[in-house]
Amino acid sequence: MDDTNPEKESDEFVQSIKESVQWLGFQWNGEIRFASDYFDQLYAYAVELIKA
Repeated sequence: MDDTNPEKESDEFVQSIKESVQWLGFQWNGEIRFASDYFDQLYAYAVELIKA
């Protein structure tokens, strides 16, 4: 999930996305992952790409 500003994100949006995915006929499998949990890794990837 995109949570650019995790302190201001509402669980309402996460639940809405999960419900929409289920409405489309898919089952949510596994834990919910948030972009902010991976910012450090994404930054490292960006630096690596720029250097390449």
